[in-house]
Amino acid sequence: MPGECPRRGISSTKCLRHVLTCSLSRQVTTEKLSDKVLLNVFRYYLDTCPRFWPRLVHICRKWRRIVFTSQRALHLRLFCTHRTPVLRALDCWPALPIIMEYGGSLALNPPVPEDEDNILAALKRSDRVSSIHLTVTKSLMEKLSSIEEPFPKLEDLVLLFQDYMGPGLPGALRRGQSLRRLHSTGIGFPASLQERSSRDLVDIQLHNVVVRDAYLSPEALANALSRMAQLRSLSLYLHSSASHPDMGILPLSAGEKRVVFPALTHLKFRGTSWFFHRFMVRIDPPLLGDIEITFNGSRFVVANLCEFIDRIEIQKSPRRAEVLFSGNAVSISFTQPGAPWRPELRISLRPSNW
Repeated sequence: MPGECPRRGISSTKCLRHVLTCSLSRQVTTEKLSDKVLLNVFRYYLDTCPRFWPRLVHICRKWRRIVFTSQRALHLRLFCTHRTPVLRALDCWPALPIIMEYGGSLALNPPVPEDEDNILAALKRSDRVSSIHLTVTKSLMEKLSSIEEPFPKLEDLVLLFQDYMGPGLPGALRRGQSLRRLHSTGIGFPASLQERSSRDLVDIQLHNVVVRDAYLSPEALANALSRMAQLRSLSLYLHSSASHPDMGILPLSAGEKRVVFPALTHLKFRGTSWFFHRFMVRIDPPLLGDIEITFNGSRFVVANLCEFIDRIEIQKSPRRAEVLFSGNAVSISFTQPGAPWRPELRISLRPSNW
C-alpha cells in the first residue's frame, strides 16, 4: 500500500496520529474511546486518505471489527492500481466495491505488461467494479474482448486510448447500467451512448474523435444524446478529415424536433464550425450558462451562433454584458438578475490541422 497521504503530502500514519491527537485529551487513551468516537475518527481519516483503510484493520482486533462492521459508513473501496497484487487482495478482503486506477489521463503512466493480468482479474469481478480509470494499450485492448459480463454498478468510466481504436468501447464496458460519467480520448463515437444504460449519464467527455459519417455526425450525436435528460456537462473535441464549405443556417427537416436538455449547464466544443452549426440547430439547452467554443479554421457564421444563444433562457435579457478580446479569442460574460451564476461564452479560432 502507498505510504503517503495524497492530499496532505505527509505519511498516512502521521496523518492518523494527528487526527487522534486532536481528538484526545491528556487523560484519555485510544483504548478507552467508544466505538462511536473511533468510527468518527476513522471517517475523518478516510475522507482524506480513502485508500489507506487496510492500515486501520492491522492495528488491533477492535479497530478491525469497527472497520469491517462499518463498511458502508466508511465508504470502503478496494483500490487496484499499478503493481497492486489484485489476485491476493480479492481473496483476502471482503467483497468491497472495486476502484481501478491505471492511467486514464495524459498525465498518468499507462499500465505496464505486468499489470494486465491484474486488470483482467479485477474486471472479471464486474459486479463489484464501480470506477475505472484506464489507459488502454493495443495489447490490453485485445485482452479486454474476453470480458463478457456487464458492469451493473459501474458509475465512472475514464478511458484513454494510446492509439485510435475505432468507433466503439471495448467489450462489456459498453454495458454500464449505472454509468454517470463517461470520459474517453482517442476513440470514435461510442455506439453504447444509444443504449438504455446511458440514460443516467451526467457528464460526457469525448476527446480526439475523428469525425466520419460512419462514426459520428451532428444528427447522430443529437439523436443519441436525446435520451439523457440528466446530462449536465458535455465536452466534445472533434477532428474532421473533410471540408464542408456550406456554413449557412440549416433548418430542421419537416417533422424533426429539437432535443431539449433540461439539465445541461456546461458545453465545451472544439472542432469545425460546420459540425457545431449543424449540431446546435438541433438542441435546446435552456439552462446552458458556460459555453466554450474553439473552431478549427479562421471563420464562423455569427448569425448561426446568435440564433443558438437566443434559445438559451438563462442568456436572455441580461442587464450587463462584458466583452473581452484577446488575440484570436473573445469572451462574453452576461450579468442577469436572479441567475444562479454568471453565464459566459468563450469563442476562439485556431488554424486547422487538417
